[in-house]
Amino acid sequence: MWEILSALGYPRPSSAAEMDELLDRARNLRFAGKSRGFQTFLAEQDPDQILYEGLMEGLGYRQNQHTFMMLAQRAGYADLRRAAARIPVWEQVLAIEAWLVALSGLGSEGGSGDSQSARTGFGPAMEPQAWHCFRVRPATHPLRRIFGAAGLVSRFLETGLVEGLRDAATTGKPALLTSALAVPSSTGSGPAFVGLSRARDLAVNVVLPFLHALAEIRQDSQETEAHLETYGRFGKLQDNELTREMSEHLFDPGSGKVVNNARRQQGLLHLKHLISGLGYRCGRGNPPTSFTKGGRDGRSGTVSRASVWLGRFGVRLRCCGRCGRGRSDLRRLGCLPAPCGPWSRRQSRTRRCRRC
Repeated sequence: MWEILSALGYPRPSSAAEMDELLDRARNLRFAGKSRGFQTFLAEQDPDQILYEGLMEGLGYRQNQHTFMMLAQRAGYADLRRAAARIPVWEQVLAIEAWLVALSGLGSEGGSGDSQSARTGFGPAMEPQAWHCFRVRPATHPLRRIFGAAGLVSRFLETGLVEGLRDAATTGKPALLTSALAVPSSTGSGPAFVGLSRARDLAVNVVLPFLHALAEIRQDSQETEAHLETYGRFGKLQDNELTREMSEHLFDPGSGKVVNNARRQQGLLHLKHLISGLGYRCGRGNPPTSFTKGGRDGRSGTVSRASVWLGRFGVRLRCCGRCGRGRSDLRRLGCLPAPCGPWSRRQSRTRRCRRC
């Protein structure tokens, strides 16, 4: 593996200090790539909607990330705020939960999603087959994550999602930002809808890169440095299969705990994405600079996180070839992913639409 990394500009370090420097350089590139990607989205979309879509993507595990993105488009953040403003404050959380569940297609009452959409102006309801629920732990079931999303939206209805999380991030205290993203269960007991570990992941992978990008656009160097410092203060996040795999391949058994904070975990993920070819374009942390038709929304023609979930790397996704439709056309026709999972980066870049 070190031979591959050496060819990509990451030679094998000969000491612990060089390993620390290598991981720090990799995590800086990962953070910068995420920030520049958000800057591209900010040029064409509302900041609240972009952050909302990023959080929704982060709430879904690998099998449901794209499905949560689709839900974020069906129930846009501005639409949720307008609909919630018409009802009393004490009913807003439950109302947003009901709207999101109905639009997801996971509700128990058949056909309720279409009636909800007609009354509130949301998009059409999704189909239950779009969600991956097989062998999913109860604590991470999509419904619980949807309840968590409703809690986050309702928490910042007055200030807005961006300003509310920006206030928590500018304090420079990771604990405050984590608390702002965590959503306890409605009963007060049992697993939280968004636990502390998931909230830390959202802060490091979504909120801080987004706020850094926003500060760059506003040319606020002081706030930019503040978000970088907050990013550096985060402790070690929860390990996943990617960080464990990279640690086994790169570190000797007796090398000790090299990855002891969130920054170096992000460095491992950057190296993993370079090796597997799943990361940024050209494998060197470059952000997307242009988008093909398959990377634009089929209705508005604007670039969004949902419409370029895979197309953001300049790849035009097509159907299986029988009809030759692009991915934006498939979304406009309502062609959902197969029951086995979403448009996976690890699967083929083609998918059969309903007409095929």
